Amino acid sequence: MPMPKFYLLPRRTATAFATGRDEKHAAMVVTEDIQTLDDAKLQSMLARELSRLKNRGWLGGTITASVTGAISALVDIGK
Repeated sequence: MPMPKFYLLPRRTATAFATGRDEKHAAMVVTEDIQTLDDAKLQSMLARELSRLKNRGWLGGTITASVTGAISALVDIGK
């Protein structure tokens, strides 16, 4: 798996999330307060996000959001 691009978000919560349409276009965002986590928690958080990228864990949410948006648009057109 290629290394994703990493971005730092200036927030006061320790969190991370990953996005991208495939492994080649992946990006991971971490917040500034992620430094407050101990090494084990930090590694597990980053590993979880990397596994979501590798296994396309975001795909289900994207499909659900797209279908929901299409249904909503059809309902608005029908009014």
